[in-house]
Amino acid sequence: MHIDKELVKKVANLSNLILDDDETDRFTKEMGDVLGYAEQLNEIDVSDVEPTDQVTGLSNVFREDIVIDYPADKKQKLIHTAPKLENGYIVVPKVV
Repeated sequence: MHIDKELVKKVANLSNLILDDDETDRFTKEMGDVLGYAEQLNEIDVSDVEPTDQVTGLSNVFREDIVIDYPADKKQKLIHTAPKLENGYIVVPKVV
């Protein structure tokens, strides 16, 4: 892939970076070098390499999912102490 100053300026703009002319020249060369190095990886024959999803040999440890049935009065007390309810459910902030 050919890297030119216009591409570097576009990437800098998307990244909210302000580059002067010297920085634009420097990053044009550096981005070209990085992508050139990454292109070398396409030349490596990996047809005999088995896919790896992790390399540590560790595995997840799961606990048994146990449902604890609390008395109705405790459930109601817990639900009524929640800061926000909707249709009998506790509303929590969205986590993205």
